Amino acid sequence: MNELFEFYTSAKSKWGDLQQKISETLCKCLEYGKDFFVRIGREKTASQLRGYFRLCNLIVPYWQDEWGGYVDKDVVSNYIKITSKYYAYIRNEKIPKSLKNATVPDMKLFIEELYIVCEGFGIKDYELTSAEKDAMNKYYQLIKKQ
Repeated sequence: MNELFEFYTSAKSKWGDLQQKISETLCKCLEYGKDFFVRIGREKTASQLRGYFRLCNLIVPYWQDEWGGYVDKDVVSNYIKITSKYYAYIRNEKIPKSLKNATVPDMKLFIEELYIVCEGFGIKDYELTSAEKDAMNKYYQLIKKQ
């Protein structure tokens, strides 16, 4: 059984119903007599993804020069997600998944892939800043402070 309950601070009027559903779900899990886990998390914020998208933006002009056409941070991000095998097949087409559900290993791989692309184009000063690392650490706990 997989259940996802989303609490939004802007929707306090729905909290009571959600609490009831969570309680009922927990009771059902306890009845099964099997181990289970509960995960409480936070939504990713713009500051937690700022470093990721800054790296994507660094690559944009190089790709435009190389291939022409329309390139923006989302095109770069989608490329990184597909090369990292972070996609779903929809009608036999690879569709990049949303960063909303990216895990620690996913984000670590994305950053590594972005670094490789930056190095390939000879981009200078592409590493994440201390502030970007701190913001990502708060959510992902994947980049060690130096």
